[in-house]
Amino acid sequence: MLSQAVLLLALGLSGFPKVDIVGESVVDPQALIFPEGQWGTCPNGMSFQQEGLSSLGGWQFATWYDASRRLCVGRRKLPDQAWEILRFADYHLEGNDTHDVAVLGICPGDGSLHLAFDHHSDSLHYRRTRQGLDVTGNYRWEAAQFGAVGSELEGIGTLEQVTYPRFVSTPEGRLQLCYREGASGGGDIKLCAYEPDAEKWESLGTIISGRGKYEDSSSRNAYLNGLTYDRNGRLHLTWCWRENPDPLTNHDICYAWSDDRGRTWRSTTGRLVRSASGADDTALIDIDTPGITVVPLGMKRGLLNQSTQAADSRGRIHLVMHHYRDSAPDMAVWSLADPQMRYFHYWRDTSGRWHYYELPFDPGSRPRLLLDSLDNAWLVFSGNWDSGSRHLRVAAATSDKLWRDWTVVYESDKDYTGEALVDPYRWRDEGVISVYIQELEEAGKLFSALKVIDFKPGQE
Repeated sequence: MLSQAVLLLALGLSGFPKVDIVGESVVDPQALIFPEGQWGTCPNGMSFQQEGLSSLGGWQFATWYDASRRLCVGRRKLPDQAWEILRFADYHLEGNDTHDVAVLGICPGDGSLHLAFDHHSDSLHYRRTRQGLDVTGNYRWEAAQFGAVGSELEGIGTLEQVTYPRFVSTPEGRLQLCYREGASGGGDIKLCAYEPDAEKWESLGTIISGRGKYEDSSSRNAYLNGLTYDRNGRLHLTWCWRENPDPLTNHDICYAWSDDRGRTWRSTTGRLVRSASGADDTALIDIDTPGITVVPLGMKRGLLNQSTQAADSRGRIHLVMHHYRDSAPDMAVWSLADPQMRYFHYWRDTSGRWHYYELPFDPGSRPRLLLDSLDNAWLVFSGNWDSGSRHLRVAAATSDKLWRDWTVVYESDKDYTGEALVDPYRWRDEGVISVYIQELEEAGKLFSALKVIDFKPGQE
């Protein structure tokens, strides 16, 4: 299989990046839409859904809720075979909270698939494939291949107050789970590791604590942009703080990295900021930890939590965030469509210095960021706050110009809802941008089509 760099060179490409649609499939024609949702109406496709779409061994997997509020998981043989759909009859989503997303993680070491779903400060809802089953195998895709829903991770026990669970595969083929314990404005970030040989989980403890004093606040939580392993095996973590449930209290962009799978963490300068002793309160990252703030931003600056990050071929971390321009007055009332809010691209060079650039087009939803093996950047997002359109868009910028030539290179003629997700492992392995996104519903309908649209990057 050709790498991204070899593929681009083989095609003789030398101009500005472009994308072509090479496939489009309907995962479910009737995926759930909330009648009157909290924080939106689409629970399938939220920026913190790591991952809703993933792949392994030539198979692609997706998870979502259907119009009957059933938890679903599907798989297809790549590149374009039909989706096999499993709709669990034993679990139905209650309420209308778009935070209650479903996420999946696949462990390359044993081919197990893990699901976490329906959380907003709730006990864990978790199920996995039965022991010994490799999801890339040839067998019937049915409920019998999965265990029952539980609140425990084997080896750890019950997890309480779970919010925003995120799965990430490690470079050596293991799986990790990160989540918030606690509530908005007062929670800790926890990390767990799955060992495929033992088929058990290990707690790595608290990474980021919500303790400490900031102005008149005595607690907070970190909102992550993601967990990202680069090609050298370094784990990158970026986040902002929130002091209470009001998003106006979001502030500062922070960064830490780990070279031992999340057991110890260092600041942007390399200073140790979290030791391997997660039980020791002095070992945790918190608001007072020196060196973690890389972009100082005060409250009321329109900083939108849980955006996007990616690492390039040289291990440089990149992120794209919404917030106010420096010249704008403080935000008085929270509004996503505020014209002062812009996309900003931040990146860290190999010396540890941070750079930023304001993207020259109107922002939309929280995006997904990708870096190819030539270090060109790709941004996938929906909507245009200025025009009010809900089109899917893809933008690109080149490493040759130090990512200061951002241009929208694709815009759909259809409207979509929610926030676009991307399969990071198909991107890494094949250079295909597989986008998970749900069509905008018709008036009065409580469902719409969930799609996966496949783009192939190239150059003009």
